[in-house]
This record gives sequence, structure tokens and C-alpha cells, in this order.
Amino acid sequence: MRSLIAVAVASAFVTLGTVTLARAQNDAADIKVERSKVETPDRPSLRFLKDNRDFLRSQLDRLRQVERRRDIQAQELSSRDLLYRRLAAEIAAESDSLATAQSLAAQRELLRSVSGLGELERELDTLEQMLLAQRDRFQLIEDDYVGRQETALMVLLNGFPKGDAPDALVISEAGEAEWRIELNAAQKESLRHGGAARLIYEFVEPRNTILEMSFEGAAFATTTPLQFQIDPLRDRLNLLEIDLSGLLANAESPDVSSRSWAR
Repeated sequence: MRSLIAVAVASAFVTLGTVTLARAQNDAADIKVERSKVETPDRPSLRFLKDNRDFLRSQLDRLRQVERRRDIQAQELSSRDLLYRRLAAEIAAESDSLATAQSLAAQRELLRSVSGLGELERELDTLEQMLLAQRDRFQLIEDDYVGRQETALMVLLNGFPKGDAPDALVISEAGEAEWRIELNAAQKESLRHGGAARLIYEFVEPRNTILEMSFEGAAFATTTPLQFQIDPLRDRLNLLEIDLSGLLANAESPDVSSRSWAR
């Protein structure tokens, strides 16, 4: 009897295990493992172009060539314009060379060999040649603007005081040159008898000029200096004649006449 019960119990356990295993297998078959899908935009480049087409069109419009025609008459370049352009190009080129040389000189360390002295000497020679060329260019420009100076001024003395005579005449231009003229006894006597003497003969600038004449000597210590105004003509010989026959010693307002002309 006990053996039958044991067999029944064992059969029940076997049946229960089989059912549990079958149920576990059925449950395991229902589990699915799926990969998550990442959503990516379809054709992102085309979408970017579509969203920004107005901007892209505006940028492409700037690359298009627009033909514009203008009627311009060619003008002949004068020799002066060509000369100034050439001089400007040379100045710019030598300025770059000078800047490069200065930069190298600033970075140069102490000379370590005799070859360094030779290189420095060559650079100094180059700078000297550049300065000479620059001076020639400035001279060329000055000659072009000023031209050859042919404007001259001659101051003549006609007549001389009959009484006391000054020891010397001093003629000066404000802030410029000064001339001191001494007359000997023969020249003074010649002037008193109608002769003339040349006091100044110089090249001057063609501009309004004021000359001041003063007198040296004890008898003319209080004499007021005289002023003569002359406007020299360009490229002409300009003459100023001064008559001192009415000059008196220590006169506050000397009676002196003058006249000027050009030849």
C-alpha cells in the first residue's frame, strides 16, 4: 500500500515538473528583444538648402557679372604726370627697402666677425645711394616748380649829402640778408658831382620785398632808417635807384627819393 502511494506521489511530481517546464518554455517564447530606431531627418542637406534658399540666392546674385558701359574719353598723360608717378614709385620702393633695412638693423645682435662689418658697410653704402637718389629727385621737383632763377635786383646810389656823410650804408631785408657798404673818398666825391654807384646786385625771389637802409656814423646816430618797397618782376633785371642828395645829418625824417624799373 505504501509503495503505491509513493509511486503516485512521484508521478504527481513528475507531471507537475513537466507542466511547469512547458509553461516556462511558453512564457520564454513570448519575449521579444527589438532595437530602438533612431529617427534621422531625410536628406538634411536638401532641407537646409530649402530653408535658406533666399539667402543663398542673394549671395549668388552678388557673383553675377553685370555689364556696364560708360563712354570715357582718353586723356593724354603729360610728361610731368608720368615723371611724378615714376618718382612716387621709386620713393615707395625705396621706402620699403629702408623699412626692411631698419627692421634688420633693430634685430641685429652684436657683430661677431669681420664679415658682419663688411655687411654693415654695404648696407650703409646702399642707404647713402638712396639718400643721394632722393636728393636728386627733390632737386628735380624743385627745378620743375621754381625753374631757373633769373630774377635779379640791382640797387644804385645816385647823389650824396653835401655836408656830413655817413661812414657806411647798411641795407637789410627783414629776416633775410644784410649788406654793409663802405664808400671811399673818391666814390663820395663822384656821387656829389652826379655820379652813380652800384650798391647791391643779387638774384632774388619774385615777390614783394621791403629793403631798409640805415646809416653809420656819429652825425647820423639819430637818423631814422629808410624803407624802400619793390616788387621784382620774374626773370627780369629790377633796378632800384636811391637819391641821397637831400639827406641831412641827424634828420628825423630824411628827404630821400627813389625810383624803380625793370629791364
